[in-house]
Amino acid sequence: MLGRLSEKAGAPFETALGTRYSFPSAERVRSLPIRSIRSLGFSANKASAIQRLLELRGVERWTAEYVLLRGLGRIDLFPGDDIGARNSLRRWLNVNTPLDYAGVHRALMKWRRYAGLLYFHLLLHGLEKSGRAAA
Repeated sequence: MLGRLSEKAGAPFETALGTRYSFPSAERVRSLPIRSIRSLGFSANKASAIQRLLELRGVERWTAEYVLLRGLGRIDLFPGDDIGARNSLRRWLNVNTPLDYAGVHRALMKWRRYAGLLYFHLLLHGLEKSGRAAA
């Protein structure tokens, strides 16, 4: 269902495998009528809950992706709006130019199934380097 939601409301980007869609912004999902969300396979209750959740200040794409990764075990998700994680990924890949959201997903295509595990590895590596986590 989240894939269908991304196709309906996410921003398209091109990969070697064809067109893919980013997870939609809260504003974009908020603009969808409930009937449109229901047509994607969400129940009426879930469609209403999504609308109410997105009304909360601060709930954006990063929050949704992080909840899916951490709370629901979707290890294929790398929260691409996390600037620190983007910068860590850029250094890990030895890329000189900054990565945007779509660039993160392009860079991770061959590791897509485990992108969330890489996210946590980079996060923990950064905490260890800063002395905020034990080795």
